[in-house]
Amino acid sequence: MFSFPREEPRTFTAADIIAILKAYGRKSSSPHPQPKAPAAKLSSAEFIESILGSHTERRRAILRHWPRDPNGGVIKPENSLPGKTAPNGIQLWGATLFDFYRVHRIPSVEGLSTISTGSKLMMWMKANGELNHAKDEIEWAEMEDEPAVIQPWSPREAIEEMEENIRLGKAGKPWPEDALDKGKQVSTGSIFERSNYPAPGPLAPFSYTAERLTDLIPPERLPRKVIVHDPWNLLAVRARNRYGYAERNVKDADWTTKPDRTYTYKFKSSDKPRPPLTAEKLKNRIAPQLSQEKDNIHQEDPPPNGYLIRPPSVEGPIPPPIYVVHDPPPPHLLSKSNAAKQDPIEEAHLYLSPAHPIGSGNHSVVYEAEWELPRSAIIPPPSTDPVLCRTCVQADIDRTLKELDGEHGERMAAEWKEKTAKVTIVQVGRPQPIWDVIEESDLKKGKTNAIREFCLDDDKSCYRTELEGRVRPIRTNVPWQDPMNPTCEHVKPPPEVPPTVRVRVVAKLSNYGDDHLKNEADNYQMFARHMFETWSGLNVLPPMHDPVPLGALVPRFYGYYVRQPEDDDDEGLVEDEGGDEEDEGGDEEDEGGDEEDEGGDEEDEGGDEEDEGGEEEDDKEEKLEGDEKEAKPEEGDGEKKPSKAPRVTKRERIGYLSPILLLEKCGTEVNPNELTLDQRNEVTSFMYRFHFEGWAHCSVYLRNILVQPGPLNVSPPQRSMKLPSFRIIDFGRSYHCDDGSEASKEWTNDQRHEENSVERLFDTRGW
Repeated sequence: MFSFPREEPRTFTAADIIAILKAYGRKSSSPHPQPKAPAAKLSSAEFIESILGSHTERRRAILRHWPRDPNGGVIKPENSLPGKTAPNGIQLWGATLFDFYRVHRIPSVEGLSTISTGSKLMMWMKANGELNHAKDEIEWAEMEDEPAVIQPWSPREAIEEMEENIRLGKAGKPWPEDALDKGKQVSTGSIFERSNYPAPGPLAPFSYTAERLTDLIPPERLPRKVIVHDPWNLLAVRARNRYGYAERNVKDADWTTKPDRTYTYKFKSSDKPRPPLTAEKLKNRIAPQLSQEKDNIHQEDPPPNGYLIRPPSVEGPIPPPIYVVHDPPPPHLLSKSNAAKQDPIEEAHLYLSPAHPIGSGNHSVVYEAEWELPRSAIIPPPSTDPVLCRTCVQADIDRTLKELDGEHGERMAAEWKEKTAKVTIVQVGRPQPIWDVIEESDLKKGKTNAIREFCLDDDKSCYRTELEGRVRPIRTNVPWQDPMNPTCEHVKPPPEVPPTVRVRVVAKLSNYGDDHLKNEADNYQMFARHMFETWSGLNVLPPMHDPVPLGALVPRFYGYYVRQPEDDDDEGLVEDEGGDEEDEGGDEEDEGGDEEDEGGDEEDEGGDEEDEGGEEEDDKEEKLEGDEKEAKPEEGDGEKKPSKAPRVTKRERIGYLSPILLLEKCGTEVNPNELTLDQRNEVTSFMYRFHFEGWAHCSVYLRNILVQPGPLNVSPPQRSMKLPSFRIIDFGRSYHCDDGSEASKEWTNDQRHEENSVERLFDTRGW
């Protein structure tokens, strides 16, 4: 659809601005300025700033009042009608601040004011015949947008730019073939094989800045198998395994000099069922998707294969525009670009480095990791559908027209000169409003001269070009092309790219014998989908009185993975040439372990139990078939001759290796002193929304609330802490309460405690 600005915005008067001035307006005896022409266009934020000024710190407030018929009916809970809602099911949803209203449920009782939304009130007014007193408000509500998912910014362009720098040698460091081949496990025929990578080949982990993964990957698509690269034994966490303790203090970790060490992990799905209420919400609510309108061509006969060359952007009669007629596309295989997104990811690789810690606690250690996924999981593969070069087509059409009509159209037939077609420009969506601010005393006297006028620039409307009448078909003989092997200079084949893409995620590891990580992974898999998503519009939810945005509540979940020892090459023979020397090394290692245990006492109370658990794991190492066997002395003069070959002493397990929870990286710990009142309200609403879903968090602390620059639907350089994005984390103790369960009393107590806690943390009591 052709979309372009054309008309002046229609005048939209709003008596509710009077209520704003009455509530927040500056009390002054000085005369008001004379009416003037509309000021420059303002954004919504600038408009609200101009109205509220310095009278209140709030900017997300209920600004409008819904006028009622003095003799109208009473709006009761039993006769209230639903309006537009997002998938979270909170009934008060509005696309903008201007879609929330204060309304008198009982028109004759002005002191009773209730918060509602335009879509709810519009439904009630239409059902009860109260249409004459709020015509502007009803018209405004009819054009309100539907709730829609706000997709995060795609890192595709940044990834492709980095790949170009890698090809030019400006970024990345090649991974030595000997180190790579020794440690990197790949399946036969896997895309991760070294031969599949263009020059300079696979790169060393963390040798360039990978993009942060923010896409939501459905659970059914998450990798079934993850090869974990852990040269520094970080998976041991605080325990000790065959390789000793984790080397957590290596700040200059170099993957090009350290021999790789890999383990096979498998995706572990939760055994717990999804909460019934949440499952029902997900079943009944489908995210509306915003779609672009297409050109409407009205004519008596359906057009053949072809496309319309855009007519002039002028309304009224025009000569028939050109309609290009071309051959149908040749038969071809289905493009992989659409199917690849739905295919499950069979294999991925994860790289852990001690140089990228995020934090540690009593139960876990968290690192920023690099996650290598098939390229199609992040960037759709180029389409293999045949293409028609429109540049070549335009040149062919120009040549045909010159042959038919002459150099300057002197031979053009009369039928193509007559204005037998008509172009109509149709406005779609909500237009820009012009707000007239009028003195209340003047309005009562019947005077409507505005003392101020505002025109919002956040226009949600677009313009659609519709064509009626004849078109002039022109045949082109330009052939279709294979996009992978084009035949003209205008169509460029896709560049050679690596079969995989590396992105940054959070890898959370668990101490030995601790169940918090498993519980947290189960909870992530029980969360409703919309809890991971950012939605358009705002909500008002009790006990709050101000609208708040619908940001994602929790980090995106990228899987819970547990080790599969039977698939590991490292789960094998341990060679030993000198048992005495090995024993000495073991003693030295034990001494080092004692020192770490002492450090654990200082770090947290749970350190002793966790470290003891690690030692217990060592004591419980199982000996498989082929346990230590003494070499038999050779028969002869009775002397025992040592064997020249290395002695295979035993076949042992590696020991403790932590399960892994992969999550989206969502920022750093929030500081309430750096937030505005609106932002503190927004963070507080996260706990209310979490409770609305039936969940109790059980760990409400500042360290479990993260903040990062936003909004996340724009590129990182465009983000700012003026529009921050928040998340709540750490769900190892969280639980869901079904209605009517025996735990409902405990859940209610936890709910009250958590709401009091978050209100104290962000000083948001008494809205």
